[in-house]
Amino acid sequence: MLKEIEVLNWYLIFHNFMLKLFLPFFQARPLLNHALENEELESLADPRLEKNYIESEMFRMIEAAAACVRHSASKRPRMGQVIAI
Repeated sequence: MLKEIEVLNWYLIFHNFMLKLFLPFFQARPLLNHALENEELESLADPRLEKNYIESEMFRMIEAAAACVRHSASKRPRMGQVIAI
């Protein structure tokens, strides 16, 4: 019984750690895709910019971020490709 509780405890600790680690990754993709599809760039921009940014550059940054959070690692760009964007 004690061993089962210990295993369950480690499972819960691991599960919580993985949620904290990967939840932002899974939340980012829908937000980025929505901003790109609807051209709602200001929803992702830092409010301190007060809409003082070049829209084409913001669009490219969102595209780069969306590419970096793809499911498949083979479809994600390399760092050199991200910098080139």
